[in-house]
Amino acid sequence: MKRTYLLRLLLPLCILISAGVAAQSGKEDKKKAKQEQLKTEIDARQFTFNAQSATSARGRTRQLTGSNTLVVHGDSLDAYLPYFGRAYSATPGDTNGGINFNSTSFSYDAQDAKNGGWTINIKPKDEKNVNNMQLSISEDGYAILQVTSNNRQMISFYGQISRNSKNK
Repeated sequence: MKRTYLLRLLLPLCILISAGVAAQSGKEDKKKAKQEQLKTEIDARQFTFNAQSATSARGRTRQLTGSNTLVVHGDSLDAYLPYFGRAYSATPGDTNGGINFNSTSFSYDAQDAKNGGWTINIKPKDEKNVNNMQLSISEDGYAILQVTSNNRQMISFYGQISRNSKNK
């Protein structure tokens, strides 16, 4: 009698524990698959950085709305990012004020980070206002982009990495 009572108590507990372990395993598998997909996109140079906020060198952070992106398509680079901060000199003929350019001549160096993500250095060779772009990506796809200019203060963007859209 005590045995059946004990079995009735322990059986639901065992079922709950095994269901929890199975659910945890499923989450880990999904996370691993997402990380592998992200690594493939970084190695193939086929991804988009979507900026959600920007921080100037003076420390002021602004939330961004609209489409503020850095798109890497293998052999080309498209930047559509805002800029606010201090400019050291004005560029004649420049009316957009942001970090807006298309480049087909740039260096791309992707390294594995110590904490398990990636660090990508992009140096556009045919853009006179941008000296270096450093993209630090976490394993979960969150990223920080630091843009160093020749005649402006540095600016940082926080956002996420996503797949390039099919029409590009």
